Amino acid sequence: MEYLSEERRTGAAAWIVLGALAAATICAGTVYSMKFDGRHREEVGRELMSIAELKTDDLVLWRRERLGDGYISSGNARFAESFARFLADRLDREAEKSLVSWMKLFRDTYGYDSLFLEGPGGETILGYPDAGAKDAAIAAAVPAALGAGAVEMLDFYRDGADGRVYLAVLAPIGAGRPIGLLALRIDPESFLYPFIERWPTASRTGETLLVRREGGDALFLNRLRFQTGDALSLRIPIEGHPELPAAQAVSGRTGVLEGRDYRGVPVLAALRKVPDSPWSLVARIDLSEVEAVTGQMRLVLGLLALALVGCEATAVIAMARHQRAESYRLKAAAAAELGALNAELEERVALRTAELVASNDELEAFAYSVAHDLRAPLRSIDGFSRVMEEELGPSLSAEGSRVLGVIRGSARKMDSLISSLLDISRFGRTRLSTSLIDMRRMAESAFAACVDPATAAGFDFRVADIPEAEGDALMIERVWGNLVSNAVKYSMPSPTHRIEVDGRMEGDMIVYSVRDRGVGFDQRYAPKLFGMFQRLHDDADFEGNGIGLAIVKRIVQRHGGEAWAEGRVGEGAAFFFSLPSRRT
Repeated sequence: MEYLSEERRTGAAAWIVLGALAAATICAGTVYSMKFDGRHREEVGRELMSIAELKTDDLVLWRRERLGDGYISSGNARFAESFARFLADRLDREAEKSLVSWMKLFRDTYGYDSLFLEGPGGETILGYPDAGAKDAAIAAAVPAALGAGAVEMLDFYRDGADGRVYLAVLAPIGAGRPIGLLALRIDPESFLYPFIERWPTASRTGETLLVRREGGDALFLNRLRFQTGDALSLRIPIEGHPELPAAQAVSGRTGVLEGRDYRGVPVLAALRKVPDSPWSLVARIDLSEVEAVTGQMRLVLGLLALALVGCEATAVIAMARHQRAESYRLKAAAAAELGALNAELEERVALRTAELVASNDELEAFAYSVAHDLRAPLRSIDGFSRVMEEELGPSLSAEGSRVLGVIRGSARKMDSLISSLLDISRFGRTRLSTSLIDMRRMAESAFAACVDPATAAGFDFRVADIPEAEGDALMIERVWGNLVSNAVKYSMPSPTHRIEVDGRMEGDMIVYSVRDRGVGFDQRYAPKLFGMFQRLHDDADFEGNGIGLAIVKRIVQRHGGEAWAEGRVGEGAAFFFSLPSRRT
């Protein structure tokens, strides 16, 4: 009866433990899923805002360049003189030839659709490339533009003759009181619409919209991805549509918000005002696409939770059965088997050790597989960027070349970061292969490996007669390489290029140091130096990924030592690490 009562207690306790573990697993999965959903939405919102800001900045630059073309035309004295002569005498062929030649050159150089010379009364004097062509919207805007006397832009309008959408730069001609106006007509299909509609990442619903307020409506200025019809064909009343991102944008709101787009579909949108213009820009993506990622994560978490609960149930039941069996066995043989018990425990330890080794091997293989999967898109990014740079380099603007350079540099930096993270993982698990190390020779080799001969000639590199040490040669070589290369890097801006390497016995430890006279650091932040991704300087000043010193600390601790640093801003820094002294 005593055995039966104990068995029941054991079974009840097992089920209680299983229930608690299952509840904890499900709660943890639910909390993580909610946090992931929030973080993912924030990340998508930041990405949308980055797209909106980039396109807004480019639109501002594009408008300034077009208005600049107008100022060039407005201030051209020779052009104004030829125009005045032609106004006075329409049969002056020399003046007409000069005007047409200048208009042809300007159109061919800057890619305008058409150019029109308008008289003070709004009559079209001359057009190019069609001398007899007219534009009613431009003619109607002439009196007001001449009255203002400044270069301005005629915003998006539909031409009554051909039904196409245009913009125009209106440039008054003649100093003081203008004698007429040059209109530079722009076809947005040639550059502006493709630029606005281009989405920088793979997305099935991402869309950029350019809108302006027209009366009480939000007017959509470009073509729509999910609705047929030309630009300027959709307008939606602002009042009564508070959930419409375009209505919010033309009302002056900026930032990231959730709403419903012109289709009535829930979206996440970033709103930006285009400075010095009547335009607002909306970068939007369907919430269904945003939530697709979180939905996949919830599915994975659900399956993982089920698997964990199953494992926990198996483990708890097996543990309960084992405990019952062990209890019977111990009570039945209370006076027997100390030696046999010890043998059994040793066998279990060996088994668990083998399982741990296998688990570590699988973890390392998984890490390398993940690194390979991460590197594949990085190589694609770098490769395609290099192809664009080689094939399109001459035709790219300076900004385009700079952006390509940033993309390739970021890809290479990410690849280096993945390699460093794999190093940290490997150094934490690799079995030590110890031998006696000539530390002086290793420090000198590290210096020779990290500088070219010309740079080395400008350094005073001194290595004292430092003690030998026992350790894994490949790992300790990495320690010297990181510390010496850091000393070189942070010494370059300083007029004193001196690096001193020393080592001394302190009790049962050997303490090695690498001291420089470089830029140094604030001693208050010394504990951060050996943490992952912890840097005290910007990438613009000194390249790095914040991994090197973390690797140093990991290797030294595996050898039974410690790593620390001392420094003062502008006076240099000293990095120390200790290793156990040579065993006798």
